[in-house]
Amino acid sequence: MNVWHRISGWGRRVTGYLLIVSLTLFCGAVHPAGAQEVVLDRAVALVNNRPVLFSEFTEYLSRLLPRSNPLEIDAEIPLSPERIIQQLIDEELIQQEAERQNIQVTPEDFDKTLETIKKRNGINTSQLILALAKEGIPFQKFCAGIKREIRKSLITRREVINHIIITDAMVQEAFEARKEKYQNHRKVKLWQIFQPFNPDGSDEEKKELRRKMEEVLTLLKKEGNFGLLAKRYSKGPNAPHGGDMGWIQLSDIAKPLADAIQKLKKGDISGVIESPFGLHIIKVDDLQHEAEASFDEIKEKLRKELFEKEFQKRYKAWIKGLRDAAHIEIRL
Repeated sequence: MNVWHRISGWGRRVTGYLLIVSLTLFCGAVHPAGAQEVVLDRAVALVNNRPVLFSEFTEYLSRLLPRSNPLEIDAEIPLSPERIIQQLIDEELIQQEAERQNIQVTPEDFDKTLETIKKRNGINTSQLILALAKEGIPFQKFCAGIKREIRKSLITRREVINHIIITDAMVQEAFEARKEKYQNHRKVKLWQIFQPFNPDGSDEEKKELRRKMEEVLTLLKKEGNFGLLAKRYSKGPNAPHGGDMGWIQLSDIAKPLADAIQKLKKGDISGVIESPFGLHIIKVDDLQHEAEASFDEIKEKLRKELFEKEFQKRYKAWIKGLRDAAHIEIRL
């Protein structure tokens, strides 16, 4: 994971969406033969006559490295170019709405956030500037991105978060509805070899990827060293650690992976399993059963789950309202 991912990770869960640092300048250069300008950037969309730049699009793509466990139910499906542009449009709409409501980022807000970033990464300002420079990111641009994300957080809190109320009765009702899920918990310690699908890939490319994973499975049966082969062939987030995914609650794993995993015993290796994200080979390293969880033990977790669900619903409705009131033009 590069420096940009480590440093910008502070904002990923502020609103449930990725941190997007927008560029607001067109890049240009003077043609050597005369005064003609050569445009090095272009608009991929217009949002109320403001451009979303191709440079923003490519920068976003450059940060789409594995960030989460693709086994989990709430893991993000890889984004297509069209979805990326739509997210960039949403970000621009949020910034414009914050401007319309005169949302200001105070120096105190900025300084506090910057200090938090440095503290979490164990670096000082000089080290931060140096780390960003190695990634080709000017410090001024990085600071502008922080301010945009703070502004986004403030307007989102005003328009969405402050309107969400999760009562104790709602939490109790959710517990009663999910009692089965909290009985006889099963946790699994997993290792994984993962190959992601290309979002724009053809059926032939998927067949070729499956053929390669079947070859890896054959090697596993011959060599038996799962960790070594995971380091060599996996493109999952834990590939550098031999594919070790740690302990995961079986109920938190997405189908059809959970269905395949629950049939395995300790030490078993699955076949090639397909999910919306790609192809998986899973090894069950260990199994663990837990007693029934009480309401007091999980009520805060449930409250957070209900809040997140309500947030997503209200956030999407808010964005839809911004879109309905805006003039949007895609220029792919």
